[in-house]
Amino acid sequence: MRFFLKLFFSFWITLIMMAGLVAWAASQLRDSFERQLPSTMMHQAEERKALAALMAREGAESVRQRLSSLANRDGFLVFDGSGRELLARSMPGTHLQTIEAMEKSGVLTPLAATAPDGETYSFHLRPPHPSLFRVATDNPLYLLLIIILNGVVVFLLAFHFTRPIKKLRDASLKLAEGDMGARCQSISLRVPDELSHLIHDFNFMADRLEKLFHAHKRLLRDISHELRSPLARMRVASALIQPSIPDSCENYKQLEIEMERLDNLIGQIISLSRPDSVWHVASHDWIDLNCLIETVVADVRYEAGQGDRMVELDLSETVIIKADGTQLRSALENIIRNALRYTPEKRSVMVTSVQNGQTAIITVYDEGSGVPEEQLEEIFKPFYRVEEDRGQERGGFGLGLAIASRAIKNNNGTIKAANRLEGGLVVTVCLPIPKESRDFMESSNGSES
Repeated sequence: MRFFLKLFFSFWITLIMMAGLVAWAASQLRDSFERQLPSTMMHQAEERKALAALMAREGAESVRQRLSSLANRDGFLVFDGSGRELLARSMPGTHLQTIEAMEKSGVLTPLAATAPDGETYSFHLRPPHPSLFRVATDNPLYLLLIIILNGVVVFLLAFHFTRPIKKLRDASLKLAEGDMGARCQSISLRVPDELSHLIHDFNFMADRLEKLFHAHKRLLRDISHELRSPLARMRVASALIQPSIPDSCENYKQLEIEMERLDNLIGQIISLSRPDSVWHVASHDWIDLNCLIETVVADVRYEAGQGDRMVELDLSETVIIKADGTQLRSALENIIRNALRYTPEKRSVMVTSVQNGQTAIITVYDEGSGVPEEQLEEIFKPFYRVEEDRGQERGGFGLGLAIASRAIKNNNGTIKAANRLEGGLVVTVCLPIPKESRDFMESSNGSES
């Protein structure tokens, strides 16, 4: 209610101020008009004499043409003996009554003139009436003053009410983008209003979300660490009984596979649940991007060969970037392995690298079934799978792309996914190339030579 009253009284007082300012300006303009009235009437009287003389010499047609060309023709009324106005203008009754009253009182005296054809015409002066637009244009300072003061008052009001709303919007956008520390600066008021309460509630909500977010990550991390101990004991027990188990035992092989999958899952959860501060403490070194891609692909090709899947490379010229090699390698491994996982047998995954200005673009194409358009952004979220059983069949847990996305963003890059027209998914990674990259390449080539 306080914000409503503040808004109500602000606009009410502003309107009163504007009304007072307009009234003051109108009085000033009226005084200016009254000061100019005598000279205006004298000028009209001289012009009327000239019109009467023209009537006596050349007749009504010449006067009609002359009168039509005058800018102030509304200040003259010319009637013939029958009472018809020369320009056939219709006058309001109040104007005619005012003119008749002034003529009877002697303030304005009509001037008569006889045309060469013997017709007598009477010339009347019509006193100018104040026009706000005309007087304002004759006195532009008053008009400019009203516009400036009005603009200043409206600007201050708009700034006062929209500044905290803009801050609240900026904070909410940061929170939506994942910045859990985003807060809106509180408004210092003697009497808090609805807007200050809203900001306080937003900050309270952000605090709760941040605590829940960190508690969730801490829970995942703790559970993962707790699972490592029994998993390690299972591996030791498996190694101890392995000599007594025949090589053809499928159950034992499946047990080994499941333990390996569980170990990978725990490692991914621990990696993803690390605090942001750990992720941001990155060692940014000069990296030959194509060399890094070739190394990752070489490691992945063995896995691809087991399923008759191929990984093809199409790399452009040498690209040198500054990034954390460990994080970038992990990201590329997860992206390529994910593409390989959903590529059918006898098909291939294509990895390309090109330079576009100051940006290195890495693209990974697969020949899988693709992803529904509305879920393309969701696949970069932890534990998200397009289908409930798809990840289990393919051996994934919905963490690889989430880890890749976090690593790429931590290296000032972007990652996005799109469906291919011919079928499959394409994941595009864009990484910035520093301007010093060329100097580093030249110095490296010089040292090698």
